[in-house]
Formats: sequence, structure tokens, C-alpha cells
Amino acid sequence: MKSEQERALALLESRLGGRNRGYRWFLLPLLLSSERELASILSIPGPEARTFSDALRSEFKRTLDIVSPGELAALGHRPPRSRVPTGVPCIDDLLGGGFLPGQTYQLFGPPGSGKTELAYLAILSFLHHPFGKETKVAVIDSEHSFRPERLVQHAGAPVDLNRVFVATCYSSPHLVTLLGTVTSMMRRGASIPLLVVDSVMPPSFQLDQEEAAGRQRLLLDLSERIWAISRDQGACVLFTNHSAGSLPLPSNSNVFLGCSDHAVHTRRDELDPAVHVARSMKSAASKEREVRFRVGPGGITA
Repeated sequence: MKSEQERALALLESRLGGRNRGYRWFLLPLLLSSERELASILSIPGPEARTFSDALRSEFKRTLDIVSPGELAALGHRPPRSRVPTGVPCIDDLLGGGFLPGQTYQLFGPPGSGKTELAYLAILSFLHHPFGKETKVAVIDSEHSFRPERLVQHAGAPVDLNRVFVATCYSSPHLVTLLGTVTSMMRRGASIPLLVVDSVMPPSFQLDQEEAAGRQRLLLDLSERIWAISRDQGACVLFTNHSAGSLPLPSNSNVFLGCSDHAVHTRRDELDPAVHVARSMKSAASKEREVRFRVGPGGITA
């Protein structure tokens, strides 16, 4: 029979994962949260929050137990990251000059609004950017819609598809596993400056978690893994999402907006359906702005 301490540590492991799974920065605010705040954040009852709080403070008594002095010092000495331009002026203007490694980008909107086309544009931008060493791009395809030939059409030239890792995703637990796989690849030294998830929560995934609390924990797990890949591994993470009905808000907005440095709403123009509209709803680098573009056989044009 497990002791109280073993049960508490098991609870800690089930909520946050191992100490080396990218949750260290997420632990810092939890360590300073009250029991009521923990119950709200993790969607657990009060008594369980009290046990969790005790386990958290027993396992990590100091900030330095989570983040070493060397890691704290390194935060102030990281080299500046260069943006990766797309080459499409209106999209670069929308993004403040291009995609930035180490940040997360959420593209959300109704079906057919141009989200996946923008993801193709991002993939080519990172494949063509002069990083100084050969890099690869990881793609998690949960919509089952990735088309290599469309990537070639966007490029207008041959594309080295061996530099694109594509994994087809079948369920939300599978997505959690695939995010863990990508993280492991990066830790083993794979140079993957861009991860694309298309999409993070397709309608078919909604059936995987019928219990509200369980579903909330799943969403938190997904968002924290995405955040950790961008922050701990320094990769750019672009994920697509659906709209919350007819509102200009992403599905599960309270969770996925929290892990997004940038959120862009895409839609078709009401007067001209051939024109796509992208509006920056949240940005860590620039003011809210709106641009228009077209999607043709050769890709995206202003």
C-alpha cells in the first residue's frame, strides 16, 4: 500500500509530468498559488488541491529546485533571435516582420479561411531561411489534409521533402504523445526550428474527453507542452484552431490564448469570397492589424 508521500508524488506526476518534461517554468507560478487558486487552475476539488499543494512544496522547497542558477543566468545572455520572413509583404507586415523562433502562433478561423495555406507558407519560410546549418520542420497533421504537392506549388520549385517530418494524428491523447516525441527529438539534438500542428483541436477530438475536468486537464497538458517546446527548445510553434462558433475567438480560447504569443483570426471577405482576411487579435510584437490576401495555384499573394 502506498504511503501518503508516495500518493502525493504520484498526484504531482499525473498533473505535471516528470521534472524534465518541460514543466519547470509552469511550476513557478503554481508554487506561489494558494490552494483555492490551484483548485481553479487544475480543475480539482479543494481537498485534492490541498494534497497537491503539500506535495508541490515538499518536492520543490525553493525556486532553485526547479530552475538552476545557471539556467536563470542564461536567460539574460541568450543571443537575439532573428525573424524568419515569409516573403509575402502583407503577411510579414501582419507578423511584425515574420515568424520569430521561441514564440507560439495560433491561426484560428472557420474552415476554408486560409489557415493551412498560411501554415504551408511558414514551412517553406523556415526551410529556405539561412540558419547556418541544415534544419528540418515537424508537422503534426490531425486534420489529415497535409498535401506535399501543395507545398511544392507554394514554392514554385522543387522542395526537399526529406526535411519535413509529417506525423498523422488520430486523437487528442495521440497528439500529447506526438508532442512528447517532437520534444525528445529536439533534446537529442535534432535542429527543428518550426513545429506546425494542424489543428490542435479538430471537431473529431471533442469526443475524446466527455468529463469536463478530464477534458480541461487534457487542454492544459496540450497547451503546456506547446509552450514548453517554444520556450525550452527555442522553436517556433504554429498551430491552427477552429473558431468558437461565429465569434472571432478560438475554440477553447481561455486555454489556447494563454499559450499563444500571437493569435490571428482568418476569414473570407463577406463581399468577395476570393479574398481572405487575417486579423491580428493578439501580438507580442506589434499592434492589432488586418491584412487581405488571395490564395491561388501558386500560393499566397497580396
